[in-house]
Amino acid sequence: MTDQIVRAYRSARSRLLLLDYDGVLAPIVVRPESAVPTKEMRDMLGAIAVQANTKLVVISGRDRDTLEDWLGGLPIDMSAEHGHFIKENGVWQTDREVDMSWRDDVEAAMQQLVAEYPGSHIETKQASLVWHYRQVEIPVDEQLAEQHVTRAAAGRATVMAGKCVIDVRARGADKGDAVRYWHEQQAWEFVLCIGDDVTDEAMFAALPASAWTINVGTDETNARHQFEHQADVVALLKNLVLSESRSVS
Repeated sequence: MTDQIVRAYRSARSRLLLLDYDGVLAPIVVRPESAVPTKEMRDMLGAIAVQANTKLVVISGRDRDTLEDWLGGLPIDMSAEHGHFIKENGVWQTDREVDMSWRDDVEAAMQQLVAEYPGSHIETKQASLVWHYRQVEIPVDEQLAEQHVTRAAAGRATVMAGKCVIDVRARGADKGDAVRYWHEQQAWEFVLCIGDDVTDEAMFAALPASAWTINVGTDETNARHQFEHQADVVALLKNLVLSESRSVS
């Protein structure tokens, strides 16, 4: 499959790459703040982004300050907090007025989970809250925890369970909206979209069948293709960098 993608990439006159961050550009780690991009990954993203007629976008649930700190020096576009914030041509923007009336209630519910499950913690963002429990050593009743948080949100926010997380975000945006924002800008000849979690399914669903959509992992997915490991993404990006340098030479 990688060879097919590289051939399609090389032959296309316009290219759009839509890449999730965690689990795609960086491996899943115990503490989210530890997922700093490697120099190799930054160099690859930078090399791809400056190729002719190529747009590279990182679409993440991360907050914009973190994305800016880690990737802000690269000539790429970005989407933070599942599409609530967009960086295009070097400028962050949002045109969304969101209901945050749920925040205090959800935070209180998550604090109860932190007390019940030592080792878990809450990540606070501008338009979302995330309960992380990857470090919890005792069994977590995931269904009950999600129900507990959902009751607190009371229909005012989107609640989504992921890989050892419960993500609660303001209504009005998802990664599918972010994908459509860039995809609709022109008739791209080549589109590549890679994600790894349930929040990325909206990206895959938003794209036409002609797009190369890839899920990292073995879960059931809307993506047309799957990679087993995050290292497969690294290998693909290396091939995209090398294929362009060979065509130039």
